[in-house]
Amino acid sequence: MSNSRETFIELCLKGEVKIEDIDDFVDQWHDSEVPESLQVYLGMDDQEYGLWLTRPDRLPEILSSRRNHTDLGVTGAR
Repeated sequence: MSNSRETFIELCLKGEVKIEDIDDFVDQWHDSEVPESLQVYLGMDDQEYGLWLTRPDRLPEILSSRRNHTDLGVTGAR
């Protein structure tokens, strides 16, 4: 299945939205009828999503890791 909509992560990495805009994306997801999970809607992998759910203050680190193609180094994340 092809997804033509750019995710929060993609737009943030391109500089088209700010980190604090994530709340708007979450609101849009709640208000929409898209079949995808919030994780997919935001464009996060399992590790990123788990970290963001438990430590939303680490979103800049998640974006930096994605931008630099580095490991988040999260241990024990569920």
